[in-house]
Amino acid sequence: MCHPFFLPLLLVALAGAVTAGAVPRVPGDDAEVLERVEAPRAAYIAELRALRLELAANPDDAPRAFAFVRRALRATRTSGDPRPLGQAEAVLAPFVAVPEPAPEALVLRATLRQGRHDFAGARADLDRVIALAPRRADARLARGLIALVEGQPDPARQDCAAVLALGARLEATTCLALVAGLTGRAEEGRRWLGRELAASDPTDPETRRFALSALAELALAAGDALAAERALRTALALPDPEIALRAANADLLLATGRAAEVAAALEGAEPGDDPLRADALLLRRFLAAQALDEPGAPELAARLEARFAMLRARGEAFHAREEARFRLTRGAHAEALELARTNFAVQREVADAALLLEAARASGEPAAAEPVRRWMRETRIADARLAALEARR
Repeated sequence: MCHPFFLPLLLVALAGAVTAGAVPRVPGDDAEVLERVEAPRAAYIAELRALRLELAANPDDAPRAFAFVRRALRATRTSGDPRPLGQAEAVLAPFVAVPEPAPEALVLRATLRQGRHDFAGARADLDRVIALAPRRADARLARGLIALVEGQPDPARQDCAAVLALGARLEATTCLALVAGLTGRAEEGRRWLGRELAASDPTDPETRRFALSALAELALAAGDALAAERALRTALALPDPEIALRAANADLLLATGRAAEVAAALEGAEPGDDPLRADALLLRRFLAAQALDEPGAPELAARLEARFAMLRARGEAFHAREEARFRLTRGAHAEALELARTNFAVQREVADAALLLEAARASGEPAAAEPVRRWMRETRIADARLAALEARR
């Protein structure tokens, strides 16, 4: 049986890796230190600089601007570096400030908003795009994935079916398989997705990684950790694995008693990256250190405390899942429960439901998890991880 906190791999498809300070902020004091940064070494730094120089010479060039935003998003997803997101928002701003933004500009802004867990704002942008360009499969898919993150299978199914009708078979099948997993048909979803993966173009690594990640998530829902590991390993072998994928792999290692392998698994996506820049990866590294009783565990815990304090000071709440899990492992059950409640009100994937169930049990307040049980009844989800937690009640 897999650990209930295995990160749902649906997040791999979404824009934002969980990072500290991913939202741009203007300091109130020129003397304030926002971050101490080493000399840039990662390749994406040079690529983004080159694109910015091109944009400076051609500030109205929308294709160049959109290419920069896409590269910045990829850089943050794979490295955990939050700085490209601020640059992306600045570059995109003039193109969404006009009365009738281009659909591409709105899709990109929706992607940035997803990364901040502003699902309502992202959905509003995608609604506009679909009204203007109803055959944009990327907008339909993004809107369907938002519905899945929010635990709403019916609207997700509608958008995923529209993506299928538009010809994006692997993306649509992946989305529909995840809907099946959310509604008690994980095994059926695994069969669909396995067949489609076998028949799909192997030269599209990003879409294949998304599909393999979903296949791993469905395997875990069915209680098949070995199949999940096979899918994860295949996905990780593709170029540029995202933070969410590396975090999910670390969770599987932790769940199967291989904490000693976590540090190597969290290495940066490319030379020059700090693998612990992302809160999600720092948390997993701490959990491994704690499990192994490493002498560096207190220092890692202190780093997490500092990051969460910084995010709270900025009024950023999208770190609630990570902090709730951290508090739970530290024995701060009441704090963990409050954070888990806050998190479940915003997003309703399996990890969010599992977190609230576990926090409610640890706090001696089983009734606090009633929203999860109501959601489980409504969706008819049949998930091995949630069933294991319910059996412990």
